[in-house]
Amino acid sequence: MIHTPNDLKRASRLIPLEPFGLRIEARESGQPLKICGALLESLLRAEKLVCFRNFQKLTPAELLEFAKSYPRAELLHWESGPVMEMKVDPEARNYLFSREAVPFHFDGAFHKIPSFLVFNCLQSPLGKQGGETLFTHTQLLWDAAAANEQVLWRRLVLTYRTEKLAHYGGTVTLPLVQPHPRAKGVVLRYAEPVTSALNPVQLEIMGVLNPTEFISRMKARLYDKRFCYEHAWQEGDLLLADNHALLHGRNAFSKDSPRHLRRVQIL
Repeated sequence: MIHTPNDLKRASRLIPLEPFGLRIEARESGQPLKICGALLESLLRAEKLVCFRNFQKLTPAELLEFAKSYPRAELLHWESGPVMEMKVDPEARNYLFSREAVPFHFDGAFHKIPSFLVFNCLQSPLGKQGGETLFTHTQLLWDAAAANEQVLWRRLVLTYRTEKLAHYGGTVTLPLVQPHPRAKGVVLRYAEPVTSALNPVQLEIMGVLNPTEFISRMKARLYDKRFCYEHAWQEGDLLLADNHALLHGRNAFSKDSPRHLRRVQIL
């Protein structure tokens, strides 16, 4: 069992990611991942995103066991249970299960907002075929904003609407700027409007004169390399992300490319 940062350094290679995050690679391919929950909590608090690579592959039961090892972990259950299979479904009524690009969002807006997301890659997309997951660090974005922008953003209230065709739907209204529930600092509760024919999401913004201009400017910042990390999946990757501090989305991927992730959410 890995209990301390020194234990972690001896058992693996630590690779800082840009502009944030940490990848932890097993020194011997296929070695079991046994890390204590307290250390995992400390890593996520500092890095916001942690990826384990080249460790032993996990079954669905082992993935759940890993997620439950997080201190005070309570798993979010959907109609299908706590483990969601994120892969293409030809009968899908939601863009998440298509090959389309997924705009930036935070999970749980129409249900319960989880604190952490756990992704496990079973099949990675083919090289240069798309399918990367994007993560934007909203605390970095906030810190880089001008003082007058921060004043404006604190006044904004956003309403999201979507029809319940898959596992979520309805209407929710939230302030853009909120305190991080588990850490210091603020986060941006923002999700881009979804124009896909599969379960579109409408966004209304109260407090700004030109919502279209605001959405356009925010889009440019969300994809800015100073704040945005693009994760190219490898089979077996186990990735944990702070769902409060980060927004995430997905690049579209080719019809000839596989892509299968399992996802668990920790409240």
